[in-house]
Amino acid sequence: MGQIGGYVTVKQAAAFAQTSTRTIKRWIAAGALEAIRLPTPGGRGPLRIRHGDLLAVMAAGGAGIGKLS
Repeated sequence: MGQIGGYVTVKQAAAFAQTSTRTIKRWIAAGALEAIRLPTPGGRGPLRIRHGDLLAVMAAGGAGIGKLS
């Protein structure tokens, strides 16, 4: 997996976890997965996720939040 400093994109995280990008974003929104937003002039840069954090959430079974309504 192409990592820059141990960080992956939402798309890469989804592929690695064999889930959708929507699920990854749900994990982030629920606070189960930490992500950083890269700085851009508009202030809404792309998200990056530490690979180790992704592995921890996967080991916890998605932190039990895979079915948010």
